[in-house]
Amino acid sequence: MMLNRTVPALSVVLSVLCCCTVLNFTARADITTVDPGSIGLDAAKLSEVRQAIAKDVADGKLPGAVMLIARRGKVGFFEAAGFQTPQKKRPMTSKTIFRMYSMTKPIVSVATMSLVEEGRLRLDEPISSYIPYFAETTVFQQAGSSFMIKVDGARPALKQITVRDLMRHTSGMIYGVFDKGALGKMYKAAGAASSDIDLNQFSDVMAKLPLRFEPGTAWHYGRSTDVLGRVIEIAAGQPLDEFLAARIFRPLGMTDTAFFHDADKAGRIAQGVKPLFNVTEPKPMLSGGGGLTSTMEDYLRFTMMLRNRGSLDGKRIIKPETLALMTQNHIAGLDRQFFYPGKAYGFGLGFAVRIGNEGAHYPGTLGDFWWRGYAGTYFWVDPCKDLFAILLIQDPAKRRHYTVAARNWVYNALVD
Repeated sequence: MMLNRTVPALSVVLSVLCCCTVLNFTARADITTVDPGSIGLDAAKLSEVRQAIAKDVADGKLPGAVMLIARRGKVGFFEAAGFQTPQKKRPMTSKTIFRMYSMTKPIVSVATMSLVEEGRLRLDEPISSYIPYFAETTVFQQAGSSFMIKVDGARPALKQITVRDLMRHTSGMIYGVFDKGALGKMYKAAGAASSDIDLNQFSDVMAKLPLRFEPGTAWHYGRSTDVLGRVIEIAAGQPLDEFLAARIFRPLGMTDTAFFHDADKAGRIAQGVKPLFNVTEPKPMLSGGGGLTSTMEDYLRFTMMLRNRGSLDGKRIIKPETLALMTQNHIAGLDRQFFYPGKAYGFGLGFAVRIGNEGAHYPGTLGDFWWRGYAGTYFWVDPCKDLFAILLIQDPAKRRHYTVAARNWVYNALVD
């Protein structure tokens, strides 16, 4: 069922979210499912999803995958197909550990907003209040620009980066590894991608690099959430990993979510067709933008908390009004030249947010919010339809394909 018809205004969708019944979710040892028909999912269509995933595994397109679909606070579909590694030694399970990459960002964003609720952070405060390195930043200028410079260089920034800029990716920071031009080369030469420096050292490196544009004027995906991790450390007075454990992981019972794991969990770690970072080799860099590892069981609990408007099993992580703020569009009127989620989406504080249907690459409804990771981890929450879905794979080359496939699978299975 393609949902490209007229949909209610965002405020109405948010009110639907606020009216949802908050349900507890207590299954831990495994994923508990209910009859799909009881929650408005077509069992026959879900069987087709299971077959499609199995065929991709059998055809060698993926070593394995784990997928879950929930509606009305209950899981109606769960599938762990194939194997954790290309060597096919261990089957995928709900406890398989995945590198979440950028699906780390929503977790760090929620943790940040818990500090905003307490008044320990303010969205529109310059980050130089916490990290003095950023008091004087520069903006990259290309040769032949309107400033008529003859060589690539930089000029002083006119504005300061704020906490909000970090959360909505309007700071001007980029991912140097994806930029093949002069600015990307500057990032590479400065060692911005190194995992052998801690967050304080990383922030020092980033503050010395030119920004792509004036802060607060455009959207560009980059290292903003990594710098946000350092802001959290200063505001909270503790290392990022300890803060996330205290604010998110322990309250939600996310026992297998961490930046790194002991060697005794090595047998549960998914491996891609191509090598990915070593989960059992701790590094100084705690990447709030892409360093967490997790399981389907754990990320289910985080996503159920979002579906429940900020709480799970009686544990309140953030307030409903805080989540509503996070899932509003915060980039209206800004330059979207580099905004890859497309015309149908805006961006909130940690999530892409659906703002229309024009130009949509896949089905959804106004107000749905999502993010995905480099290696193909993907999730979204649709408050209007009261559903969410999570797909976990470890293959960067397949992430775009399965983003679209997962959306089509889920919305084709809706019966009301």
